[in-house]
Formats: sequence, structure tokens, C-alpha cells
Amino acid sequence: MEETVYKEKRKKVKVKEKQFYTKLKSFKLHDVSLLDSLSFDRHLTSMDKPCFEITDEVDELIIDLQDEVEDDDPKMKDLEDISNKLLQMLEEGKQELISKRKKNSTSSSVI
Repeated sequence: MEETVYKEKRKKVKVKEKQFYTKLKSFKLHDVSLLDSLSFDRHLTSMDKPCFEITDEVDELIIDLQDEVEDDDPKMKDLEDISNKLLQMLEEGKQELISKRKKNSTSSSVI
């Protein structure tokens, strides 16, 4: 893959990463205390698709690069780090909402 093509694709991935981060912030701000179990589950999984779209793009870039560079190439590590970071952010966001819901349900059952 030509360097300019890689840089262009990498830049698009970074833009999408920032957009995902913004979506994730608003996702975590939702008041989930009033949602029933099914709606809550849907809300939790609603961020999977945007995350996986970006990680799929990163995986495609990695596959394109595999034939041209060594496994320890900084580009490969950078792309793997982006993918791992996105998945970690998604999981942390979900855990945060689960914790909020448990805390809110515990508080309201005490009242």
C-alpha cells in the first residue's frame, strides 16, 4: 500500500474514532434508570455497530499492510492500538451504564 493511501485511510479512521468517542459520550449520558430490561439491553448494544464498523476498517488496513510490512512495524502497532482502544472505550461505557443502572435501581428500591 502506498504511503499516501495509508495516511489517507489512517486519517479517516482517526476522524471516525473521534466521532465514535463523541457518540459514546452522549450514549453514556442517557438516563437508563427508567428503561425496562429489553430497552436497556438495546441501548447497551446500540454502540456496538459504530464501534465495529471502525474496528473492521482498521482490520482491513492491517490486512492490507501485512503483505508489505513486518508484524512489528509501528503502523501495525498503531492500528492495533486504535482497535483495542475503541473496544476498551465501548466496554467501559457499557460497564459505566450498567453500574449506574444498578446504583439507581438499588436507590429506588430503598425508597
